[in-house]
Order: sequence, then C-alpha cells, then structure tokens
Amino acid sequence: MLEVIHEDGKMYVVIDGQKHEARVAGEHIEVIEPISIADSEQTPPPPQPSEKAEAFMMSTTMDIVYEVEAQGQVTGIRMLDGSLPFDEAVYTTALGLSDEQIALLDAKEVELTERMDAVIPRIEERLNRFDELSPEEVADLGREFRTTVHGFVAESQATFDTVLTPEQKQRALELELVLPSLSSQAFSEDNDDEDLIPLHPTAYEALGMSDEQKAGLTKLQEESGKELKDLMKLGFQHEQEEGKVPPELVSKIKTLKTQIRAKILSVLSEEQRAKLEKICTDWPKKLEQIKADRNAKHEKKKPEDEAWKPDENSWKPGDPVPEGAVPPRVRKPFPF
Repeated sequence: MLEVIHEDGKMYVVIDGQKHEARVAGEHIEVIEPISIADSEQTPPPPQPSEKAEAFMMSTTMDIVYEVEAQGQVTGIRMLDGSLPFDEAVYTTALGLSDEQIALLDAKEVELTERMDAVIPRIEERLNRFDELSPEEVADLGREFRTTVHGFVAESQATFDTVLTPEQKQRALELELVLPSLSSQAFSEDNDDEDLIPLHPTAYEALGMSDEQKAGLTKLQEESGKELKDLMKLGFQHEQEEGKVPPELVSKIKTLKTQIRAKILSVLSEEQRAKLEKICTDWPKKLEQIKADRNAKHEKKKPEDEAWKPDENSWKPGDPVPEGAVPPRVRKPFPF
C-alpha cells in the first residue's frame, strides 16, 4: 500500500523507505523529486566531551609529553605527532633521508595511526560521559590512554633509531635544539621569549655530553621540568575556567623557563655553548633555504609543449574508480 504524507502544505509518498515529493496529476500521483527520509530528518549533534573531560585529557597529555621527553623519545615522534613547525618534507630533506627510509617511516606511521584509530572510539565513548564516571573509571581511562600512547611512541622511536644512520640521528638531535624557537615563531607572532632552547635533556646529546653532564640535565628535568609542567597545567585550568591566564602566573612561568635555560647552559662547557650557538644560528638558515628551494621547484612552470594532457591513465570525477586503485592516505596528527 502506498503511504502518503502531507507536510508543510506539500504531499510526499513513501516508496521502499524513501520519501518523495509528489503531486496529483489527474487520476495519478506524480513523483517530483526523491528525498531520503533519513536525510530529511534532523540528525542530533554527536555528544561532546565536557569541560572537565577536556581538562582531564589536557592534563594527561601534558604528563605524557613530559614523560616522553624524560625518557628521551622525542626524535622518534616528530613525524608522528604533527608538531613540526614546517612541512614534513623539509624535515626529511634536512635529515637527508632517502626515499627508502621515508617509505619505512611512513609505513610505521600508517600502522600506528590505524591502530590508534581503533583505540580512539573507546576513549571518546568514555570522554563523552566523563561526568558520569567513577574515580576508578577515570583512573582506568587515564592509564589506558597513557599506556597506549607510550607504547606507540616507543615503537616509533625504535623504528626511527633503526632506520636512520648515526649522521642522520645527529642532525635530528641538532634540530631538536632549534625546534622550540621555530615552533614559537610559527604559533605566536608576539612571542617575546628569546634564544629559546629545549628544556628536556635528550637534544643536548648533539653536543657530546659526558655522563656527569647527562646526569645533571636529567636531575634538572626531574625537578624543574616537573615544576614547569605543573605551572603549565595550572595555566590551562585558568584559561578553561576564566578565559585567560593570570599575568602573575605568566610571569612565573617565564621566570622559571629563564632559570631552567640558565641552569642548562651552566652545565655545558664553553666549547659546547659555542657549538649550541652555531647550531641555533645555522640550522634556521638551512631550513629556510630548503623551503625556498622546494617552493622554487614547485613554482617552476612547465614549457607549453609539456603542459598536462589527458591520457589512458587519466581520471576525472564521475569516472569509475580503476580496478586495484589505492585510495590516497590522509595524514592525521598524533593525538597529543
């Protein structure tokens, strides 16, 4: 039996679960335009995490970042976590990676991203009802997230260490010494922190550290690094609740950063400080040249006789997807 619906002065008929606008034409009903019932109904917005849930995840993420830095696993996640302040190809060029090395790193990234995609729905489901969770369930959620991310980071670092040559690893560590400054410039035009250097000890291995120096930097990370992390958490909490970070807290964070940098420099020898200054001066120029060379290569126009022309391998919207075609991969930032 044909179902007829009247809505908003219009007539619709339902055929095989589809709602179609229709009109009377003599003794017949004529369909004007097919409309899906599912499409015409209002879809409720997906549940969103509460402010408490967001604060919890931010706090947990900051803990993870601190722990990753303390464990010396920072270089292996640079291409995995989306934190580079420039195109990834600039980074791989700066390191001098071959196509084969890039393919190996990309393969591990794809694998880890797919595995993370399988975990995220379980975490999001609990975040969306975070306010209903018991303290034990909240603790379990935090443990699961931290354990998962730490496992992925360890795998990524192991792949990085296996694929790269010693010379390339040295370049990666040198880049760690300049990335804080480049990241600050990329994300904040009014940044007034000068001579930014990393606050974690791993990068300083690029300067040739003795065991005693490494121990000194590790102790500094454990003490002052933890204090800085706690202040950053407090700043995030103020921003969530009040929309801004109190000026006195901003000042306290900047002062602590300055003190940490001074302590780091005091651990270095005069020769190491000179090497650090040279690295922080030379690498930004090298990176800018790499970017300029890449831009010039992409902007170079082809001669008119080399202009693109369709051939047997061409495809256009509306054509069937060729058999065996591999869909493009969308690169996703790692969730921390």
